[in-house]
Amino acid sequence: VKVCFIGRVSVGKSTVINALMNKKLAKTGASGTTVVVSKIGESTPDVNGVRLAYWDVPGHSAAMEMIEAVRGMHVVVIPYNSNISEIEVTVRLVSALSKPIVLVRTMLDN
Repeated sequence: VKVCFIGRVSVGKSTVINALMNKKLAKTGASGTTVVVSKIGESTPDVNGVRLAYWDVPGHSAAMEMIEAVRGMHVVVIPYNSNISEIEVTVRLVSALSKPIVLVRTMLDN
């Protein structure tokens, strides 16, 4: 199952992937570090043999690349930090592409 992480620059997309994988596979930093759509890794198969493949997508500054990436995915994860209204447009876009969406609140210390 292909799972992509989209959202604003520096919202914590790569950090969430690293947490899910329980190791640092995706590059992270103070500013946007993801510059191309990249497959970061796969989960261990569950009891049904299903693996999740995690894809990191550059922040919104690469909007067309983000749309193309979403089209090829099964599930879209949208991390956001303090204001959920900031992701309304992204949620509408992904919904229009008929993709399941998971919202993830990041940076809880903000």
